[in-house]
Amino acid sequence: MAHRRPATETLTLLKVAARIFTGSIHSPSGVVYAILNATDKEETISNREKMKRKLQTMRRQGYLSKDGEHYALSKIGLHTLEKESLWTLSIPTPKKHDGFWRLLVFDIPKEKSRVRIVFVRHLQNLGLQFYQRSVWIYPYSFEREVRQVAKEYGLLPHISFITAMQIDKKAELCKKFRV
Repeated sequence: MAHRRPATETLTLLKVAARIFTGSIHSPSGVVYAILNATDKEETISNREKMKRKLQTMRRQGYLSKDGEHYALSKIGLHTLEKESLWTLSIPTPKKHDGFWRLLVFDIPKEKSRVRIVFVRHLQNLGLQFYQRSVWIYPYSFEREVRQVAKEYGLLPHISFITAMQIDKKAELCKKFRV
């Protein structure tokens, strides 16, 4: 299974489509008009044709389904939006550091190496810092967010969490995390 993120335009259209399809607009021309409106594109014949082609492409790619004249998000489309929402996760930052350091340790099998790369990108996106090979560190609790990402990629059995009171390179880490 490929773990490449869909193009930005496709994701934007999926998000707009999700809002539209939960409403009462389902006809192809109504959908095209609503998407053009929601994406601030001028309603021209050229833009309408481009949007129709994009909707057809998204349907061929499996993001949308069409029942007669009605469009809907497919399971693939819904799953793609759920997966994309992982990129917006953030770790709550308390006002004061409690003195503990949180570490994530993982050992991902070779057959999941493509997923490993995406997982590491998520860790970076959350603000975790590389500590040493397959060990990442953060000054605040991040278990809930990382478990959510790991679950999505089937990595829960391969990760472990550690909370430490003392840690090497503490001064350097305090400076890096501004704690």
